[in-house]
Amino acid sequence: IVNVTSAGYTMWKGDLFADIHSCETYSGFDAYNRSKYLNLLWSLALARRLEGSGIVVNALHPGTAWTPMTQSNQLRLLPANMRLLWPVFRLLQRTGSPEKVARTSIYLASASEAANMTGQYFESRTRPKDLSPEVLEQAKQEKTWELAASLVHNAFTAVPIEAEPAVHPITT
Repeated sequence: IVNVTSAGYTMWKGDLFADIHSCETYSGFDAYNRSKYLNLLWSLALARRLEGSGIVVNALHPGTAWTPMTQSNQLRLLPANMRLLWPVFRLLQRTGSPEKVARTSIYLASASEAANMTGQYFESRTRPKDLSPEVLEQAKQEKTWELAASLVHNAFTAVPIEAEPAVHPITT
């Protein structure tokens, strides 16, 4: 399992679990960074749950690329204190290609040497990046897992289920 997140998670400031729907205040930049932080924590919790099953889970920051999504970014989405950096952001986005940023995802999904790596975060093609103690905190990962389960369970489109499916090891 390869989850695409973002190094933007490092820019999240504040309580990850407060105002989860951004009802009190909304910033697209903050919402993005929070979602990527939660995605990383959830991925680490999933990796722990699947340990020993033969299924590996990793997360990655692919880098920046000039895609329809980045082309649609607007200066007003950035916090005021970061708007001076807008030309630098745009330059960095233009230097990447979709093919280049796909390399780490492809590596993690297909390389034999990645088959036994799990619970890692990558920003470069083949080397996991060290994560801060805050990210590695299992209690925070578990709280993220519980939040995700609650959001899915209480979603308007949720389908009622009797029990959580069990994870079974892959046999070959």
